[in-house]
Amino acid sequence: MDVLLNPVVGFLVGVLVGMTGVGGGALMTPLLVLLFGVAPHTAVGNVDFGLLGLSLAGSIPGVWIGAHFSARTPEVILRNTIAAVLAVVGLKMLG
Repeated sequence: MDVLLNPVVGFLVGVLVGMTGVGGGALMTPLLVLLFGVAPHTAVGNVDFGLLGLSLAGSIPGVWIGAHFSARTPEVILRNTIAAVLAVVGLKMLG
């Protein structure tokens, strides 16, 4: 199935990149994770939908609130916040 699905995914990503100008990696990575990571686990029953629902219950309002405030926050504060988050994530990945 991977042999047939990969070219289709590649074609769709190519069309989207051509239409939107968004980088291919930004579109291809989530698609590959979804198709070849999430779908097989769901098919064999390895997904805890209760836990998924709880995650969505927190993340959906979080995204909305974050988008609301990021549009109203000065750019210098956003830059420094993003830099701090990336630094913490980078340090966590090292150790």
